[in-house]
Amino acid sequence: FRFFYVDWAKVVMDPQFYRHMILFTKTTLVDAKEKQAKRANAMLEFTKWSIDVIEEKMRNTPGMEEACSYSASGVLDLAFTKEHLGKLSTGVTIYNAEPAVKVSREQILDEMEPWLKHSVRAATLQGGRLQPSAARGVAARFTEQLARECTDDLGVKFHFNTPLESVTLEKGRIVALHTPGKTFEIDDRTEVVIAGGSWTPQLLAKLDLFCPMYPMKGYNLIAPNLGPAAQPRRVIVDDFVYIAPMSDELRITSVGEFAGWSTVPRPDIVEKLRDHALKLFPAEARPAIESAKPVCGLRPFTSDGLLILGRVGEVENLSVNTGPGFNGWKTALGAARLLAEEIVERPEEGERKTLEFDPKVFSPKGRVKSAPIFVALTRLLSPFFLK
Repeated sequence: FRFFYVDWAKVVMDPQFYRHMILFTKTTLVDAKEKQAKRANAMLEFTKWSIDVIEEKMRNTPGMEEACSYSASGVLDLAFTKEHLGKLSTGVTIYNAEPAVKVSREQILDEMEPWLKHSVRAATLQGGRLQPSAARGVAARFTEQLARECTDDLGVKFHFNTPLESVTLEKGRIVALHTPGKTFEIDDRTEVVIAGGSWTPQLLAKLDLFCPMYPMKGYNLIAPNLGPAAQPRRVIVDDFVYIAPMSDELRITSVGEFAGWSTVPRPDIVEKLRDHALKLFPAEARPAIESAKPVCGLRPFTSDGLLILGRVGEVENLSVNTGPGFNGWKTALGAARLLAEEIVERPEEGERKTLEFDPKVFSPKGRVKSAPIFVALTRLLSPFFLK
């Protein structure tokens, strides 16, 4: 099963794609190993801390865990070859829980996931790795809960279907945001935060700024709950395929496709993902998987694997919160808390000494750059890839 795909028809005319890939190649193949390790460790420690922030929010908000299908029943990596089993590391994991442990084939089939006995691949199962307390939930439902809290308790007003057309700058500050139906005036006390996910480069381009990020399209098959005979008890990882059981559904997720800003699923990729799932699940699950709805979303994939978080140096009252593309919503509340502290509280250096990472590593400075010529070229070619 292949994870990465490129839809060349969508990206061949996109300067953003080529610049992103050049930077990605530099950070993964050219940068010193120590520098790469420092970035990876910063993201690891930040993600662990951010998971704590999310779980604290879940615990302290009545009904949120249930509404988001939150569960901490663990993650089970399956190994169908001895070579793969040998590569599964154990010890402390990213999930802030008990150390990961190896589990035998017999433990998996007899105790942990009995439905796998009826899989056509059961005969080749060698064993696996269990991350006992890793958690999961539905990001969309979590977002809906937060939005409801913002509107009901904080008086926040959301303007949906309101595209940004242009920005007015005066003396290095944003003073107005222009949309088709309204102009939003920005006073001296207001910070503009671009948290546009994969659309962040398009928004920053309106200020002639380059953002080192490119969208990576992920694929999901959403099936109804398979019932006790076939529904997994925990998240199952089968090579590059992630299978997440929720209270009312089953999500089968994989693939990273570079296809510009398109969220339309490619039928050939959908069928490869569906076929992989059909080979894993017992016959009882076939009707549900065959009719599972394909859904795609965009991951904001940064060139260096780090969040882009904080004040943009080129514009006095502009901040960015996007990326990294592979940690999903685990980083959401942690990133928001760090940015809020920077904008509102302005903590002294000593106040952050308890963190196991340096938030400055995520700064946009030196990464988000003024690039008027590049932006003009991208805008000129955009009809070929923004379809």
